[in-house]
Amino acid sequence: YPRLLHGTAAERDNYQFIGEGLGIHWPQLDEDISVEGILAGRRSHESRESFEQWLASRPRAT
Repeated sequence: YPRLLHGTAAERDNYQFIGEGLGIHWPQLDEDISVEGILAGRRSHESRESFEQWLASRPRAT
């Protein structure tokens, strides 16, 4: 999950269960992943273009 990989520890730690526990939402990373998908080892379905746009919009670390 590229957004989790590129997120900070604080961003990854800020999550909430959604859909009565069927998914996890990271608001600062704009990421939603189903628990079933994680357990099944499914990869992210986000397009490369979408991810690169998101990555380019993130503040640079100083």
